[in-house]
Amino acid sequence: MFKRMSITLLLIVLVAGLLAACGGAPAAAPASAPAGSAAAPAAAPIAVSALPVFSGATETPSDNLTAMLNSMVTGFKGESGVKNAEGKAYTVAEGTTWDAVKAFYADALGKAGWTAGESAENAAAYSQGNYALIIKFAPADTGYIMVLSEAK
Repeated sequence: MFKRMSITLLLIVLVAGLLAACGGAPAAAPASAPAGSAAAPAAAPIAVSALPVFSGATETPSDNLTAMLNSMVTGFKGESGVKNAEGKAYTVAEGTTWDAVKAFYADALGKAGWTAGESAENAAAYSQGNYALIIKFAPADTGYIMVLSEAK
């Protein structure tokens, strides 16, 4: 229990660092923009449901994974710099390794413009714009969780 709570707190600190490093708000448009010029459109919101899912993974009703997910989402929502947080829990095939999951996300998210951040044991962090994503592998539960947070 203590180890799980410690890892959750570590991941919250990693996301807070990612959000701070990425900047909370987009840069303001210059005050003297030429007449008739349009401001750059705001980036479209990102939802956890739009993120790639590891091959063969399925959303899970696992009590352990759901409890871990809820704890992390609640923790992120409690951070002053976080506008919103959401997540999903997935079960993977028996024998799936963290290295396989990590490689999948490094490739898929890298191609989609995400930047890899700090990582910890069985966890990886990514950022894009005002968003931070934590992927936490839980080998004992044969699954992983993804938590997406948006900076204010």
